[in-house]
Amino acid sequence: MRALMKWNGDEIIANLDRAAREAIDETTAAAAEDAKSSHAYSSRSGRLEGETISEPAKAQGDRVTGSFGTTQVRGFYGLFEELKRPFLRPAADRQFPKLAERIREKS
Repeated sequence: MRALMKWNGDEIIANLDRAAREAIDETTAAAAEDAKSSHAYSSRSGRLEGETISEPAKAQGDRVTGSFGTTQVRGFYGLFEELKRPFLRPAADRQFPKLAERIREKS
């Protein structure tokens, strides 16, 4: 007697892709919020906070990537602030280790 096995590979890959995108979006959004609330620079305008953003995850070949940081036009000075008093990297260091668990929760 032969047992038949149903192939669910495409379904599994689609589910993992969805989980990865959702977890990356959650992680980069958390990192952006963390950076907004933890930087040493303060201004009356709140410009740096407003220009610290996350972008939706996107596929690049067989990889899914996401990003966060300051915008290139109005938030460009955030890069100089990062050199003097880092606020993006420490936020990433606090949030990125949570990515794998977030993927597991969403799979």
